[in-house]
Amino acid sequence: MQTTKHPYELLVRWDQNGALAGAHVQYRYVIRDGAAVIGESVGGAEPLTLDTASGFPLGDLLAQTQADALTAKAAADAERDAVLAAKAEADSARTAAEEMAAGLAETLAETRQSGIESAAQAQATLNEANATIAALRVQLAAMQVPQERL
Repeated sequence: MQTTKHPYELLVRWDQNGALAGAHVQYRYVIRDGAAVIGESVGGAEPLTLDTASGFPLGDLLAQTQADALTAKAAADAERDAVLAAKAEADSARTAAEEMAAGLAETLAETRQSGIESAAQAQATLNEANATIAALRVQLAAMQVPQERL
């Protein structure tokens, strides 16, 4: 049993300005058992580059400048995809940093509020202690016997 790959279809698109926008190829796969064909299928459309055009008669259809344009477009598409992937990664990192900053701001606000409450509680305790000291001084002054009585 043997499977062979044959050119089947070439689809070329141009943009609104008449510039080459892209091209796809499809191949027909024929399965033979000896001389008898036992199966046949058409593969999915693949973006046309010089690499995917292996076995496709591009020389019969395209001038060298057009083949070069397809290669350049494939390279530009790959570069665009890499830039988009880098942008998506940067956007994800920015979102994570924003979420972290928001969490830190919330923690800081909670810590500040807790510090304010702790300071207020410490001031109240200090006021109570000062009041107790003042009361004890009054009691101590009342207990002291003047020296003349002795």
